[in-house]
Amino acid sequence: MKHYVIRCEDGQFTLDRAKYDTIKELIRVYVQEAIAIDNQGQVRIRQPVPLQKWELTHAQVTIGAKLGEGAYGEVCRGNVGGRDVAIKQNHMGNLNKEQIKEVMAEARNMRRLVHPNIARLLGIAALDEPLLIVMELAADGSLDSYLKKHGAAMNDKKKAAMCQQVSWALCYMKEKKILHRDLAARNCLLHQGTIKLSDFGKSQPGPAYSMDPHERLPIRWLSPESMTSLIYDYAAEVWSFGVTCWEIFHDGAEPYPNMALIDVGLSVSSFYI
Repeated sequence: MKHYVIRCEDGQFTLDRAKYDTIKELIRVYVQEAIAIDNQGQVRIRQPVPLQKWELTHAQVTIGAKLGEGAYGEVCRGNVGGRDVAIKQNHMGNLNKEQIKEVMAEARNMRRLVHPNIARLLGIAALDEPLLIVMELAADGSLDSYLKKHGAAMNDKKKAAMCQQVSWALCYMKEKKILHRDLAARNCLLHQGTIKLSDFGKSQPGPAYSMDPHERLPIRWLSPESMTSLIYDYAAEVWSFGVTCWEIFHDGAEPYPNMALIDVGLSVSSFYI
């Protein structure tokens, strides 16, 4: 498999030296005249494959104000086709092949997930830098931030309803045989009272996943058996759900307050038999 990039230069599109006003015109010429697209003259376009509906161009995406920042990069408000959206864009410059593979794996997982309590993937713009992941907009932001601001004014019934919505998302993901692996209040979004599970960068197919010992792990949300065996499964997901419920009822506070990560790991893993 080879990857050839169509570039935009001065408003025109090119694969090498010749420039065309539209990508459609470029493809038509290369197909009809059987022009080689590699330096050796061995590769030609026989049957072009059009973009899927979820494959966007950067020209279709308008990026607005910054909403937040995570391990992947910035999350900004934006607009696509007149719809307000959230846009994740990397802050690592040009991504290497392994990083692109990870991002696309996250996108493939999200495309399979269609549920009221899961943040919906709307599209990806991967034809240029930076790579953009376009998602539905959650107007109230991350759940942990919301709880820190408004949690004290919420009653237990409302907090229990939030926990219930997170559980619905997890049940649906188990039906789809996908492990989230990073469940926490910070990775849940809130939109007009509806919880939406988000951030699928660590997601893997279930029912179990062998973790890399050098991988950065969410220790405060990790189960005792996962810390010890480095195996993550649906039972470990339930443990993370329990910690997330604790966060909800403690107004977004950090689990195991006033404890260093190493102390949390030693204390929790001691419960594993």
